[in-house]
Amino acid sequence: MILILFAFQVQYGDNVYQFNSIPVQDLDYVSLKKLSEKLGCSMLYDSTYRVYTIQKAARITIVPENPFIKYEEKFIQLTYPVIEIDGEPFIPLCELPGILSLLLNSEFRLQGNNVVEVKKLNVLGFNIKVKSDETVATLKYDPSLEILFRGEDTLWVITIFDAIYNPDIFPTDGKGFIKRIIPRPGEGFLELKVITAPDKDVNIKKLDGKLKIEVREYRKKEIRTIVIDPGHGGKDPGAIGNGLKEKYVTLKIAKYLSAELKSMGFHVIMTRTDDTFLSLKERTEIADNARADLFVSIHCNSVRNKSYIAMHGTETYFLSVAKTDWARAVEATENSSIKFEGADVAQTGLKYVLWDLAQSQFLEESQQLAIDIQESIVDYCRTYNRGVNQANFYVLRVNYMPAVLVETLFISNPDDAKKLKDDVFLKRLARGIARGIKKYVESRNG
Repeated sequence: MILILFAFQVQYGDNVYQFNSIPVQDLDYVSLKKLSEKLGCSMLYDSTYRVYTIQKAARITIVPENPFIKYEEKFIQLTYPVIEIDGEPFIPLCELPGILSLLLNSEFRLQGNNVVEVKKLNVLGFNIKVKSDETVATLKYDPSLEILFRGEDTLWVITIFDAIYNPDIFPTDGKGFIKRIIPRPGEGFLELKVITAPDKDVNIKKLDGKLKIEVREYRKKEIRTIVIDPGHGGKDPGAIGNGLKEKYVTLKIAKYLSAELKSMGFHVIMTRTDDTFLSLKERTEIADNARADLFVSIHCNSVRNKSYIAMHGTETYFLSVAKTDWARAVEATENSSIKFEGADVAQTGLKYVLWDLAQSQFLEESQQLAIDIQESIVDYCRTYNRGVNQANFYVLRVNYMPAVLVETLFISNPDDAKKLKDDVFLKRLARGIARGIKKYVESRNG
């Protein structure tokens, strides 16, 4: 048989690769072996089952003459199957863009007779693994993407902003305790609805470019891991007044609080242990990645207007819409730390709503935690009770757990500042916060 070869190119990244195609029954075919070699893919052949497995960013399994290929754990139907020529697999040129898009996590298109990479994907894969007592879905994505999740009972919603993806990566049917995955593209975002079996324990966590949805038989979860967040740090000094810088005071209180909680048997993670700058987003990610049960951010209050210098006392906040002018003022002060990140705290209306929804499932718990901490500090430390308030703090906004922000005392008030300079009082203050946390935990764990 005389084969007539036609040249074509694959443009991938900064490189252009030359290939020959072979016409067979009105279709042009290209060697999978040569394609894999040039693009740096691995290719294995199982001679027993006549199965080819090609892998780079993802894994694809191919059986010659079979129109179905297996992409990770999902089966996809080709219009024209892979064939064998002289014992080697060849793929139709018209199917090559789709195969490369899956294999290399990019979007390829056929332009003329050439295959060209048109854009890099940032949502890289989705697979589901099933065990007898647990089902785990894993979403792989570029770590630079912003992802939020929310939900309850059997419906969980994952929102991915600025997603670039191949729809084929999402399974049409669920597995195990995950009954269905419903992708819904929007303007500037992708929404994934995950429907789970009823009466199951659902845990969602983000780690190193992966979001895992773990669905298992219900187990009562005890509160054990607490993240303590000393406000400000590094180039962000926080409030300054009466010879104090907020970043140093909050770190001292946090260290004392950590010791108190550890003595009570809790596992404690601190967002910072020295004078280090952390973005507000980094603080929340520490808590989420640790799968923490509670998040407590420590701050000191302050007023700039000297006519309000008499303002003093303790107040504790949970995340919700600020209801008073004072709460809005405190919210603006604490959120202003984002200026050190070279960003604007203002968010689009859509993101704002989604952040609120993400935290809403913990609203009641956060409010009760704030009440228990506030009452404990006031009772144990005899500070003036400014009450429990609500405000839309960025540092609380993207935590997926009960979260509160404690404004211990006013740096701007001379009498409060005197207490904040006293290590004995700071230890007592930390003990008061710890007792409030313990009261909350006992009411939940009991």
